[in-house]
Amino acid sequence: HSGVYLIQPNQNTFPLVRFRYLEKRNGGGQFAYCNSKQEFRFFVKGNDPCDDNNALLRSGTTTTYDITSLADETWFVFQPNGGTIPMSDFLLTVACRDDFDCGGTENGKCVRGLCECNEGVFGLRCGYRKNTTCTSLSLNELFEVTFPTPRAIATVFESIPNFLLYSRPVFVNRTTSDLVLYTGLRWAITSLETGFAYLNVKTVDEFKNALSPSTFHASFIQSVDLVSDPVQFQSVEDSVSTPDGLNWQVNVGQGDLADVNLITPRDTVQFLCSLCNNDTNPCNFGNVCNSVGSCVCSNGATGALCQITPLGNGRCDPEFNTRDLSYDGGDCCQATCVNTPENQCGLVDFGNISGVDIGFPLCKDPSVVSRCDGATLPCFIPSSKSISTLSGQLSFPTLSANGKILAVAEPRVDTIRVFDLVGSQNGFNVVKTLVGQRNTGFGTQIGMGTMPGNIKSRRLGMVPIILAGIGYDATLRVFQWEWNEFPSIDVPCPSQLCGANTRIEVGVSYDIPGFDNITLSQPFVSVLIEYDSSQGRGIYWSVWDSGNWTSFSLGNEGSGSDVKMSLSEDGQSLALAALFLDGTVSNIGFFGINGTEVTVAVDDFAGVDVLDFQLTSDDDIVAIVNSSDADGDSLISIRRYNVFPNNIVLQKTFNATNVTNFQSAVFSDSGEAIVLIDLSPDGTYYYHTVVNGFGKTWNTYETLAAVSSAGISREVNSPFAGSTSLPVSISSDGSILADGSAPEMQVFVLLTKCNTNSQVEFRLSIANDGVPDEVVWGLGPGAQYREITFLNYSDPSVSWSCENCYGPETYSWTTVADSFCFPRALRDCLFLLYSASLIDPVVGFVSFLNDNGTATLFAAGEGDQISPLPFPKRVSTNPQCLREFGCPDSTSSPFVYTIGTNTQLSDINVEISSDSNGVILDQYFDPRRIFWDDFCLPRNDCFTFSVNDNGLSEGQAEYLAYYEGKEIARGRLVAGATSFQTFSFKFGACE
Repeated sequence: HSGVYLIQPNQNTFPLVRFRYLEKRNGGGQFAYCNSKQEFRFFVKGNDPCDDNNALLRSGTTTTYDITSLADETWFVFQPNGGTIPMSDFLLTVACRDDFDCGGTENGKCVRGLCECNEGVFGLRCGYRKNTTCTSLSLNELFEVTFPTPRAIATVFESIPNFLLYSRPVFVNRTTSDLVLYTGLRWAITSLETGFAYLNVKTVDEFKNALSPSTFHASFIQSVDLVSDPVQFQSVEDSVSTPDGLNWQVNVGQGDLADVNLITPRDTVQFLCSLCNNDTNPCNFGNVCNSVGSCVCSNGATGALCQITPLGNGRCDPEFNTRDLSYDGGDCCQATCVNTPENQCGLVDFGNISGVDIGFPLCKDPSVVSRCDGATLPCFIPSSKSISTLSGQLSFPTLSANGKILAVAEPRVDTIRVFDLVGSQNGFNVVKTLVGQRNTGFGTQIGMGTMPGNIKSRRLGMVPIILAGIGYDATLRVFQWEWNEFPSIDVPCPSQLCGANTRIEVGVSYDIPGFDNITLSQPFVSVLIEYDSSQGRGIYWSVWDSGNWTSFSLGNEGSGSDVKMSLSEDGQSLALAALFLDGTVSNIGFFGINGTEVTVAVDDFAGVDVLDFQLTSDDDIVAIVNSSDADGDSLISIRRYNVFPNNIVLQKTFNATNVTNFQSAVFSDSGEAIVLIDLSPDGTYYYHTVVNGFGKTWNTYETLAAVSSAGISREVNSPFAGSTSLPVSISSDGSILADGSAPEMQVFVLLTKCNTNSQVEFRLSIANDGVPDEVVWGLGPGAQYREITFLNYSDPSVSWSCENCYGPETYSWTTVADSFCFPRALRDCLFLLYSASLIDPVVGFVSFLNDNGTATLFAAGEGDQISPLPFPKRVSTNPQCLREFGCPDSTSSPFVYTIGTNTQLSDINVEISSDSNGVILDQYFDPRRIFWDDFCLPRNDCFTFSVNDNGLSEGQAEYLAYYEGKEIARGRLVAGATSFQTFSFKFGACE
């Protein structure tokens, strides 16, 4: 009954009788004064205000003649039992007193107490303009996208032109004839067939012609499906003439407005204006409204107005990585990101390249990164998820090379659990649990075989692992994880190797020839056991392959010596060091898969104590040694050696000056990431992580939190852990660290591998095809001449190159990611040269620069865009990066050329000859090379530049040449030609 009530002049017998006010619309009620009760009352039926049977509403006791003076007083609703209760949302006001109440003269005028609106303006107080009023409604996709009603109701409506009811537009779906209309206080949803059956109309035009807006009353509506929340006069909801943003309630009985039975739905349903306008109804989050009123959502948002944020969808969207949006719902940090069916955390699709590994360079959620506030050195942040141990004691982690899979061994309860670390909700996903025989210490040692650490995903399935666990009964359990299947087998042990008093290492292989042909019952597993029995002390190395054990006795140990041993991750190589009691090394023996021994001289170890060492995945040795510095003080250092037959060569060294009381070390499979465990004077362990930050030298990362030494010492030396077991593991690139030194195992993630003050990170992600050995790239500071880039390889600390670095078969159909730290000063003149022979048009490469929380696309290419031609994949506009060539005098001019080859093209030949002097240059090129050169050639001569393939059987080559700064030759040689291909170009002083 909300509406306009008009005073009835013919009832004026003032002062004896007070005025009545009748609703302007037919079928409405009236306000009148009851003398016997001394109160104004509202009623619809009858004409006697004192009839309690008809009264719906009353004022308090009053003698006033002016009903508007009661606007701020409490009014009361009559109840069926005869009592009354206060009405909380009653509003009474004068329609208008002056033109100001009608929006001023620009909107309308107040005429005899009612607003008369100007052309193009409407509303009880002329508050709405036609040209800014929404004409199209749809359900807001942020909420439910259907109405929870017994009958299906349309979800898209358009306004009926030039038709208002209760001074508001009426919306219709012309297909279903559903209507959305205002009823004076609430909006209602009905249909022509059910709500206006009495009109007997079939079309919208018939409906429009059958109703008179000035006399229509909401009580005429025969059936209502839903009603909105109330729209109070001059409230925020009343500031617009449409129902967008209002919540809806279901009318269960579908009766009229006088007989509603409302239930609030469990899920919110709201309209929005689906027609965008840059001024009055803009697209959200900076998206653009096009000329036809539709939003073009380009930053991950969706919906009619781009109002649906892509939060928590497993993909980091920079525009939503803000505090107000919960940092993209956690998508930008590895610690908080959760995989979804649409996206995998840290991976994005770029063009036609799927699964590009970009990592988490935009992680800035304070709840995650606060631990690294103010840090300039590479810093670890704890994952928001931890792993509760089953035993309540220490656990022993083993990370896969790429840091995405974690095996947690708890020998106290004879259990190994395998977790997926990336993108798991509510804690890490347990993907496999292995349980050994009770009280056998199963999990004392773990061996894990995986693909190389820079393989982040696999286009033909998951990145697989093989994991072997062993206990003191020397019974192995082995399982493969691939194609989301987890088959496992028990591998028996030779009787001579079973028993106590043993020290065990396990190695398993993934990357061995013919792996694809190895069945589940034939994994490749190595077990290295040092035994101490009545027969003496000795070492056995046993290999399980093709369903059988093959064991090699590696000799007995003397009573005055100790043996340190290291088994490679792939189980195919073994290094032993016999240490005498004084810590000196007598020799290091290397053994191949067939048990063949190669003894290496160790003069480099003379005068030093070898505290620990590791045989790396590529069969280098990384050793922790204790020597003396120039002042005679103890110095802990790390040394990496390349191993050759009968010799080892020191590759690089690092002095760990902050390690003062070394206890032990944990190595990644690559040997490049090392955790040094140092016992401080107060008896706590400090974890120091030393990582190959530049790829050329080691750099110290931060010191992790201290933990009690008592628990570690007790557990490591207990019968439930091998003597080499430590409660920590680190991934191949040092970016993931698992710490099991407490009942809650914590996983740490490296926030950045670069020094944030002085370095930027370059990240290169490559989607390989079936011939990854043809990938060649170069990266480093350089200069650009036209379309030729000259990289500076003279400083190996700031340049990298790859030639057949993805050659092994395991790289086929994989996505790899490598990252490097560059001095920030070199950023503007950093260049990437990339070539490949890609047989699949959807693969390629993407590279980014990550700098202090920002990620910038550096260069990308895919499919046919990639060729062996060494053109820069990034063109610099910095004058400092541009290069020009000149000659010593005016009689000559510069000639510059470049050529690139991809496969076996050893007979590609370039020749430069002159008419006067004949052949000047005759150059052959090796396969997979990018080459350039420059000459000064006389200006008064005519030259010929020729490229000859000498019979190209496979692959391709491309070339480009300039003379006097102008392009004079460009082309490609393609395999498969039936005859030799020769391309010749004349330039210079030629007729």
